[in-house]
Amino acid sequence: MEKWGLKCVKLLDGFSFLPSYKASKLSGNIQLAEIVLDHQKVELINCIG
Repeated sequence: MEKWGLKCVKLLDGFSFLPSYKASKLSGNIQLAEIVLDHQKVELINCIG
């Protein structure tokens, strides 16, 4: 992700967004990632490349 100037700013538990009747039928790990564009990184890549 760093190559494209992206960074993960938040990692959330996906089960916290599901209704309990749906979450009870699932198992495993569900994670949601909030990814943003790192403008400083993009400007640096544009200057170099």
